[in-house]
Amino acid sequence: MTELMRVVQIDSAFLRRADRRSRLESIKHFNGGSRHEQYLREQLLGYLLVVAHRTAIDPITLPNDIVDHIGIDNEGVRLDEVLTSIRKAGWPSGRTRVLTTVCTHPATARALRLHAVQVDAVLAEIAFVSEEPGHLKPLEAMPAHASADGLTIRQGDDAEHAPASFGHRFQLADDKIQRLLMGRQLYGSTELAIRELYQNALDACRYRQARTAYLRHPSSGVKVSLPDWTGEIAFSQGEENGRPFLDCKDNGIGMSDRELIDVFATAGVTFTKMPEYLEEQADWASANIECYPNSRFGIGVLSYFMLADEITVKTCRLNREGRPGQLLKVHIAGPYALFRVKNLGQGTDSDVGTTVRLHLRQDENGVLCTDLLRRILWVSDFLVTSGHASGEQTWEPRQLSQMAPIGSSDALDAGARREAGVVVPAPSGVVWWCDTEGAVLADGLWAGTGQFGAIVNLTRASAPRLTVDRKTIIDLDRELVGRLLQAAIPALLEAPESALSHSWLSELSDSMPRLADEICERAIEARFRPWRIAGVDVPIEVAGCFPSDAEFVESGREARMLSKRIGSWRLSALHSWWSNNIAPVTSVAVVPARPSDEVILSAGNTEHYDGIEWLPDEAPPSLGHILSVAHSAQLSPAEVAARLDVLGHDMSDCERLPLDSSDIDPVLLSKSHAGTPPWLLPGDPVTHDHVILSAIAAGITPDRVVKRLEELGFRIPSKHRLPSTVHPSDRRVVRPVGIPDGALEPNVTIPVAHILIAATASSRTPAEVTRRLDELGYSVPSTDDLPNDRDRDDVEVFVDAGAYVPKSYRPRRYRSRPSPHAGLSHGFQHDSKQQGTECSWAIDCPCFSRLTMYSLAAIQAKVTASAPSRRRPRSLSDTCSALPPRPLSHPPK
Repeated sequence: MTELMRVVQIDSAFLRRADRRSRLESIKHFNGGSRHEQYLREQLLGYLLVVAHRTAIDPITLPNDIVDHIGIDNEGVRLDEVLTSIRKAGWPSGRTRVLTTVCTHPATARALRLHAVQVDAVLAEIAFVSEEPGHLKPLEAMPAHASADGLTIRQGDDAEHAPASFGHRFQLADDKIQRLLMGRQLYGSTELAIRELYQNALDACRYRQARTAYLRHPSSGVKVSLPDWTGEIAFSQGEENGRPFLDCKDNGIGMSDRELIDVFATAGVTFTKMPEYLEEQADWASANIECYPNSRFGIGVLSYFMLADEITVKTCRLNREGRPGQLLKVHIAGPYALFRVKNLGQGTDSDVGTTVRLHLRQDENGVLCTDLLRRILWVSDFLVTSGHASGEQTWEPRQLSQMAPIGSSDALDAGARREAGVVVPAPSGVVWWCDTEGAVLADGLWAGTGQFGAIVNLTRASAPRLTVDRKTIIDLDRELVGRLLQAAIPALLEAPESALSHSWLSELSDSMPRLADEICERAIEARFRPWRIAGVDVPIEVAGCFPSDAEFVESGREARMLSKRIGSWRLSALHSWWSNNIAPVTSVAVVPARPSDEVILSAGNTEHYDGIEWLPDEAPPSLGHILSVAHSAQLSPAEVAARLDVLGHDMSDCERLPLDSSDIDPVLLSKSHAGTPPWLLPGDPVTHDHVILSAIAAGITPDRVVKRLEELGFRIPSKHRLPSTVHPSDRRVVRPVGIPDGALEPNVTIPVAHILIAATASSRTPAEVTRRLDELGYSVPSTDDLPNDRDRDDVEVFVDAGAYVPKSYRPRRYRSRPSPHAGLSHGFQHDSKQQGTECSWAIDCPCFSRLTMYSLAAIQAKVTASAPSRRRPRSLSDTCSALPPRPLSHPPK
């Protein structure tokens, strides 16, 4: 019964599989010698049950069209109506069974049409097997076909709005998509077809490895002697009858006609989704056996045609009882040609596996298989060989290839060669330390991701997801990489020739500071030798690893480039080398340095002309500094604070620290919203501007900004006026061209000058800027006081806006020259103290050449339209009387 249910629910192809333990028999004998003795035609019953189940229309087995249309407002599928359509469905008698029912939604009709196609496929299979003489002969009386021509869609009460069709959806143009999958547009390089050959062979060997392991396990119940087997993959390239070819031969699982049709010949389908594989996985789990295929997309086979115009495949499958199946030969004359399959008879143990021959196009005769594999295949699970007139190469299982181009930035580059001088393997077999740039591999293959100081092979259960072209790792698990490297630290320290050095560890700390700290601590405990800084031997247990030490020692620069505290510390640590300079300072305990100390002690990510800007000795580190460092150094805030305390900084005010930091914390605490100093100080109120601009910079909502800042102990007085969302373009409205932080107060009406300048910066009208500022929680003037449109010259017209507009707004040549007309303030917060020091509109003003674009009437109109009546400039007519009535051709000298 279990097998019958499996056949009905999963795949009718199981009905005649002879290599399954629980297979259905042609005739099953029950209760022999008793009055209940009988013979049951199991396979015949199975086919009848499959047809009954398919025609009964189980809603769970219907295509996804119905599920995809649930929950759509006003146009969604109603499940009660779907069930009603299924209950009323029928298949009137005849050689062709026609599905009839009334549907109330196009998605229901489409799902039932596709279901009818599946029923038709089952009936076609039954018609085929019933042609053979034997116990299935009675099935020839079954219907031959099924269709959905009897489906109708109910028009409803409004006939004018009846559905025009049974529903349309996006579809793929098969020939064009196939051409895309076979072209350079997807993979970029034709050589990557060789990678697909290897990966398919690797999957086949892993599949056979798992099946063989299970057959040898007692729980399999298979009593058959299996030959010894180790996986092998062999590439060979040459010419036959004057025609170039490339062969890839593996002794993996092989293929039967079913795998050829349903997997090899079907783009987008992988063997991991086949019912047989899923069933075997369940069996393997009971024996703690796992298989980790790297097949992801099921389209790699089509890439073969980037190199070849014909393909020949010779294959024999190892069945589930450990015996070879039929030996098949397949010839594919082109990407759009039919498969020509020949059955060469019963295969032998040596036939099991697959050989794919690519008949190379003449324009691809320059492909060198061995050379490419040397560059991209760094580690293999199985023995791999590649032979060609240009050379031969062997990859031993689970060993790093001697030809891997370690240190090269791009292994796909034809000139990529090995640059590493030291390679130290770790016992895990997945990590190798090196003294150059390494890589993160995906199942032993180069995947475009560098990793300084090590090669890490993420394989089997840890294999990462890749892009379709296999050149980029998606969402790399950096924590996993860190754990693998951390476990391999003993091998780095114990190697006779280690990659570990001061310069190496300093460079590693740029990308993995926490790991660098761990290596440093372990090296200090082991008193690692030799430890040289710029060629000078020093004891690591005293000096530790402070990256800047190399520059101090090498250049001999004095300690004045350091802060007093750091200078004393490093002088004491390096006194054996520095004996000719300044005597050791003992007021600060000599604590061995960690690589991350340089980040912890630096004031920010900015550098001065004479080196790093260090934390001041007097002031305690701010919360912004601690959280910024915690994120960049991969430490917790508590660890950063504890280290600063060890290094002599006053941390008494840092009792309340969050448990962890995030990448947005430096942005929220930075006054410039750039994640760099200066930082907000605890206890200071956070301005409305700061919340808005921080939300824009961090890409989050203002509510999240407020929540996080309050968690960190800050208060936000105007949080009740904040909008629910912000947009990047809002920055030009709130802070056009460098307005200082806090220039806009939510309770103070925004000056008209700001609105006009923001309109120019954001390419909006003044009214649109006003509405958006109002939505952002600011007090705005009436739109009646504003001109109808923006003017690109508004910035220069209102350049003398006094203290409100910062000098960074003003063109440099417009500043500092005194003017007799400096009193013209245009009605905007003019600071009388600046009269006589800032340029204004005057004949002898340097900016007059720009203002001559306006006639007197235009200037008067601009000023009048832009200034509220209550703040109209004094003596406007007197001030403007000196201007010409129309633009001048040449400005006065």
